[in-house]
Amino acid sequence: MKYTLTTLNTVFGFKESTSVQESVFPLAIAGKDLIAVSKTGTGKTHAYLFPLFNLIDTSQNETQALILVPTLELAKQVFNMIQPFKTLDPKLSVKMITKGSDKINPDTLKSHIVIGTLGRLKAMFIEENVLQIQRPKVIVIDEADMMLEKSTIDDLDALMDKIKAQHQTLVFSATVPDNLKSFIKKYLKNPEQISIDHDVKFDPKIKHFLIPLKHRSSDVLFDLFNVINPYIALIFLNNLDELNKLSNAFNDKGMKHIVLHGKLSARERTQNLTLIRNQQVSYVLTTDLAARGIDIPEISDVISIGLPKDLDFYIHRAGRTGRTGRNGQSYIFYTVKDDQGIRQLIERGIYFEHRNLADNSLREMKPYGFKFTFRKKEADKAIARIVNQKKVAVKPNYKKKKEQEIESIKRKARRVMIKKSIKEQQHIKSKISQIEKGNQPK
Repeated sequence: MKYTLTTLNTVFGFKESTSVQESVFPLAIAGKDLIAVSKTGTGKTHAYLFPLFNLIDTSQNETQALILVPTLELAKQVFNMIQPFKTLDPKLSVKMITKGSDKINPDTLKSHIVIGTLGRLKAMFIEENVLQIQRPKVIVIDEADMMLEKSTIDDLDALMDKIKAQHQTLVFSATVPDNLKSFIKKYLKNPEQISIDHDVKFDPKIKHFLIPLKHRSSDVLFDLFNVINPYIALIFLNNLDELNKLSNAFNDKGMKHIVLHGKLSARERTQNLTLIRNQQVSYVLTTDLAARGIDIPEISDVISIGLPKDLDFYIHRAGRTGRTGRNGQSYIFYTVKDDQGIRQLIERGIYFEHRNLADNSLREMKPYGFKFTFRKKEADKAIARIVNQKKVAVKPNYKKKKEQEIESIKRKARRVMIKKSIKEQQHIKSKISQIEKGNQPK
């Protein structure tokens, strides 16, 4: 082994490793295929990069590691994360293959590590035949739950089928997608499975809030800003139409914000993310796919306008805040149609604080789904029987006797309450007396 975890942590400025890093490292450098499932923000990227630095031979001028990612931004993030390692081995070469890589000279593509998005890798490797990645030692599939979606699974299959040479496969994900088992069976060899549910040292400190949306449209969102005053708020919408409408509402109020969605050019996306990192905006409107790869520790609040159809996406959303031990908040503005999803998230173990936004404050509400059941007291039941009893024959003074019976029941109920109160007070006095005696010096 060339580099220990301690050495690598020192180079990258980390005080200690996360649980997923400690679990992955020995298995990966031993050449094992593996699947690692851990929450967003728990250090999965460095969990696979650290073993790669041990597995790559920089004296060999060929691609030895292929890292597959779902978005351009995540590719850039991984590329930047690798750079500090060059202080240990300046010969390491890394190349990104993403949108905008069309005019790269094929001679420059023989890098030790190639990071790429599926569509562009497929085009350059299979269709244009200019990328030589037939024999990597290791293939890393990052954000596997996104890569195994219907829109991308065909490209992933095409790449994996084309690479015939034996290699090690490392799969990383924040959640377990439905079709992961079939993928494992097809491409991995006796994989080790790592699942980190809770990392005491690095677990995100996130509070989850539910706020009823009712009929106030986007106004309720702007009311929330007055209450929480976010440092950076990441606001999720479920489709582009909703995002554009909300962006227009921001414009109407003269509030500076940026948008992130799949139709932005690479240049526009980079410019928008630069504004965030330079702390020039506090509000980011985004969709689930566009948010992948965003790693900004300063995100203080995540806000979901409704729940996504795939509840795993909510886990990803919330995981964008509360990074590296910071506190974070995740708010869901919900309507009736979100009921089933909320209940499923509660079953998964997420604790929601239920709040109503009114008068510039978040007021506590009954727990979500709480149903108040009125329990009648015995006195009330007795009175109801008298009031509702059938009148077989009207006797003299019937009405007066009925009122007297009801009054008698009420008196008895009051006496019971008074006796109970006296008994409780005597019990409290007795406890206080025992405590005082116990505190007296012997």
